[in-house]
Amino acid sequence: MDMATATEGSDRTLAEIVRAAATLVPKAARVIQQCTNSVDPGCELARACGEIASAYSALHLRLSDLPRTTLVDQVDRLLNYQLHLLVQASGLAFRPRGPGWHRVAANFGDGWGEPADELIRLAARL
Repeated sequence: MDMATATEGSDRTLAEIVRAAATLVPKAARVIQQCTNSVDPGCELARACGEIASAYSALHLRLSDLPRTTLVDQVDRLLNYQLHLLVQASGLAFRPRGPGWHRVAANFGDGWGEPADELIRLAARL
């Protein structure tokens, strides 16, 4: 395989990863909202958190196989942000409701942030 073919393959793989991650953003935002608003989170919410976290982790693993570039590093940061936000929200959902719980939950906002917007914009460009 020549260098041009390898680069094309890497670019195509990166675009696939970014597009797949962007499709997870609305799902993750919904789950994060459920995590921060559910009075009695149950098995379905735990399963949804796990499925989305697994999907982000699988994308991150695919990304780690690509040659390091500025763009790959940017996508790495965006995937990490999305994954950590989801993991923190799910941890909060299943934590006992004590003083300050609602204040912490409010910090998650709508479960969407600038990194999510950046991921969606990037997916549209690739």
